[in-house]
Amino acid sequence: MKLARVLPVARLVWLVVVANRLRNVFSLQGLRYAALIVFTIVVGGGVVFVAVEPGQHLSTWEGLWWAAETVTTVAYGDIYPTTAPGRIVATVVMTAGIGFVALLTGALAQRFLYGWSAGAAPEPDPDRAEMMRKLDELSRQIAELQKDLRERQG
Repeated sequence: MKLARVLPVARLVWLVVVANRLRNVFSLQGLRYAALIVFTIVVGGGVVFVAVEPGQHLSTWEGLWWAAETVTTVAYGDIYPTTAPGRIVATVVMTAGIGFVALLTGALAQRFLYGWSAGAAPEPDPDRAEMMRKLDELSRQIAELQKDLRERQG
């Protein structure tokens, strides 16, 4: 029965930790970092695509064009992967593009909700220290309950 009370609290603790980490991703610096990663994947993917698709006789510029098409999900169909390695590269480039658009959408939504200030994060809650103290207390109680449960189970 105690375990049923512990699980919602443990979930709350986990959500607070994840939310704090995600806040950094949606910062302007986090978006710059993500854009740099996607740019690197696109350029690298275009170059690798040319290398793994020798039957298409593509230039490096055509490989970069293909990567730009793919990352934006335009895909005109003039260039497409015909080999398994080419399809793997395409999957990575597509996933990077879709992931970046999702990240950008979330960041823009956060900016609309909390404003366009430099940090674009909500003002700190004046009761945050109290909430953190309560969170620490709940974590301590969870640890005690888990210890008690282990002792009772044998």
